[in-house]
Amino acid sequence: AANASSGTAAKILGALAMIFAAVAVATCWLPILDGPIGWTAIGFGGLGLAIGIGGLLAATATNSSSGMVLNIIGSGGSAVGLVLAVVLGVTFGLFGGAPEPVVTARPTLPPIVEAPPKIVQREPQPEPSPPPEPVWTDAGEAIEQGPIRATIASAAIEQVRMESADLSTIGRSKPQPMLKVRVTLENISIDRIVEAPGWMGGGDLIGQGVGQLLGGETGKAVQAATATATLADNVGNHYKQASTLSIFGAQLDFGADYALRPENTRTVELVFPPPLETVEYLRLELSPAGFGGTDSLRFQIPKAMIDGLAAAAGD
Repeated sequence: AANASSGTAAKILGALAMIFAAVAVATCWLPILDGPIGWTAIGFGGLGLAIGIGGLLAATATNSSSGMVLNIIGSGGSAVGLVLAVVLGVTFGLFGGAPEPVVTARPTLPPIVEAPPKIVQREPQPEPSPPPEPVWTDAGEAIEQGPIRATIASAAIEQVRMESADLSTIGRSKPQPMLKVRVTLENISIDRIVEAPGWMGGGDLIGQGVGQLLGGETGKAVQAATATATLADNVGNHYKQASTLSIFGAQLDFGADYALRPENTRTVELVFPPPLETVEYLRLELSPAGFGGTDSLRFQIPKAMIDGLAAAAGD
């Protein structure tokens, strides 16, 4: 009778262990939730495991095979539910706060440093080269430009009677030494007629005045088209050409035809104040308007070629 009662007790314990095991397995996920409810599976699993072990002992003592099976199933299921609940409880912080999330440190990139603006060193612009020095031709040689050949026929100090602006002195002015330069223009072409009015003097003032009056490119063109003759010595002294209007007895051919036909020549007289005796040479520049050319005629007259210079200085 004692064995029978012990066998019955083992069966009852096995049945309880199975019930607790079923509850433990069914609630093993509750540790995911916050609060006491997470302990449900752990409690039922622990009780089921304890009851199942007790039932196994009772079944072993009474040799109750049915009680043995029930307790094995109950204790095994309770153990499974308990283990699952503990694992989830540890994972989700049921036993002492949620674990610190693992923060993977992002690699710190070095700050972007903008490169300083590249300073471009500009190469210094080369200074414009000065205009080339004009070429001066010795007065003993001829200059050919287009159909015109120009030569210095003579350069001499001569007595020239100048007109006076004072009407009371007309006819009584005395000749005075002046430098007279004779320029010969020859048309060396065979089929071209050249306008060669020469250089009458005073044209520089007329051209300058009209050019300033008109202004701009038109004024410059007027000055360039004016026939002028300039004379300077080796130290930079300038000698102003005497106007033909101021020379007593000079023939003024207003409206004259200055056309120079092929193989014909014309001599133009230019009058200047006498140069200083100390000069080494004189430079005579004749604008192209005086002979229909494109560039000025530039002669260098040596002192030895000027007749009567020493006598004029002594006077």
